Order: sequence, then C-alpha cells, then structure tokens
Amino acid sequence: MNEETLEEKLSFTLSKINVFVLVTTLSLVLIIFTTVIIAYTPLREYIPGYASVNLKRDVYTLKLRADSLAKDANQKEIYLANIRKILNDEVMDNETNYTNANNTADSKVDVDPSSLNPSAQDSIFRKEVEGQIKYFGKTINQKQSESDVSVPVAETKVSFKNMFFYTPLSGYVTNVYNPAIKHYGIDIVSAPNQPVKAVQEGYVVISEWALKTGNVIAIQHANNLISVYKHNSALLKKQGDHVDGGEAIAIVGNTGTLSSGTHLHFELWFNGTPIDSREVISFKKYPLK
Repeated sequence: MNEETLEEKLSFTLSKINVFVLVTTLSLVLIIFTTVIIAYTPLREYIPGYASVNLKRDVYTLKLRADSLAKDANQKEIYLANIRKILNDEVMDNETNYTNANNTADSKVDVDPSSLNPSAQDSIFRKEVEGQIKYFGKTINQKQSESDVSVPVAETKVSFKNMFFYTPLSGYVTNVYNPAIKHYGIDIVSAPNQPVKAVQEGYVVISEWALKTGNVIAIQHANNLISVYKHNSALLKKQGDHVDGGEAIAIVGNTGTLSSGTHLHFELWFNGTPIDSREVISFKKYPLK
C-alpha cells in the first residue's frame, strides 16, 4: 500500500499450495546452484571437505615417487651390502648351496621323475647358462662338451676380451686367482707410494676402510662389471665419484690385517661372480726374467 494515499499497489493471495510450491521451487534452485558450483567451478575448494583436484593429483604422484624412491633405496642398500661382503671375502660356496638346496628339496617333496623332463625352451636356456658357467668359473660342477653349448665359449671370451682394460698397478703378480682357497683376486707387488689406477671408466660405489682389507675402493663399470682394489694406503676418490679408465684412484699400501707387505689385492667381478683378471688384463709375472 502507498504510505501516503493508502492505495493498494500489490497483493498476494497465500494458500497452503502456493507456499508449498514456492518453498519447493526455491529449494530446487538452491540445490541445482550448489551442484553446479561443486561440479563445475573451482569454488568448491573453499567448501570444507573438498580439496583441489590438482592437489590430489600431486599428492598421488608424490606418493608414487616416494614408493619408488623407497624401493630404489632398499635395492641400493642390498647392492652395497653385497659389495661389502665381496670386499670382506664373505662369498658363499655356490656348489654347497646348490647341493644343500637339492637335498632339502628331495627330503621334503616326492617328485615323479617322469614329470621333470625339460621342454625344448628349457633345454636351450640351460645350455646358454651352462656355457656362461663354464667360462666364468662358477663353482657349480657342470660337465659338458663344446657341442652342448649353444653359444661357443671361444666367442664369449672374445667378446669379453674386446673390452679395453688398463693395468691397475705397475708391479709383479705374486699371488694368483684361486677360488679353492677363497682368493678371488691377484696380488700385485710394487714400490711404495705408487698410484693405483681404475681399469675402466665407472663410478665409485665403495670407498672406505675395513678391518681385514684396509682402505678399499670398488668401481662399478658397464656390463655389470665391478673392480675392487684393497690394502691401499690412501684413497683418492670418494663414493659416487666418476672416474675415467687409467685415472689414479688410490695409493698402494699395506693396510688391513690380511696384508703383510706393500701390495695391491685386485679383484674383478662379473654379474656377481669373481673372474680371473689375468685372462683380460696383462700383468707382469714375478720374479721378472
């Protein structure tokens, strides 16, 4: 109504049905409006309980990376632990483990011999593995002829020898590779304060002092090859350093309880198995003639 003339300007007729329709319509409009905001606009981030889609994606990505880093760190810890065992000459006898494992299996499970016939693929794979065992000198006793190897041993040797190696130390070999007495490397005698050189390019994975082997440095090379240098008087590289082939990495010495004179104990490992480094590196024999 007009306040001055009291003239009626607008009027509403209210009833139960009108009020119900009005309240219902307003409620639907509010619900639709809220749904649109939550589903299609960034304003939902300001509603308690709702997080940013990008934030959720980032959290999920970071969680995957954290899991991957944890697995990678665990694998590296296991890898370094195995290398430390190598440095301390804690190498398990594969033949003993192989025999014990077979005896344990035979004592627990009765197997029908007729069910153990290998397939054609198994036979081919076995021949390849046995050929590698025959060359790299694992302690598992494998008896086979040259015709039983799918990849000739000579070809494997040639492909391995095609890799160039620097001589780690100028000196004379006084003790050779002998896995029977757990001597997995060679001993090289030289004058004091001579530099010890990396046989190939790689990264230092171990550079530390051990009770038995003194100052030890180990280098990871390509093709799953690791070289180990023991009893040094000083280490010139630290863990993680990149070294070139022929670069000085240590000074020859007489450290560790297993050393009785100035010399270098050098080991070469391929796929976790020690090999005779004299087959790929030329050393001087002692005494010199």
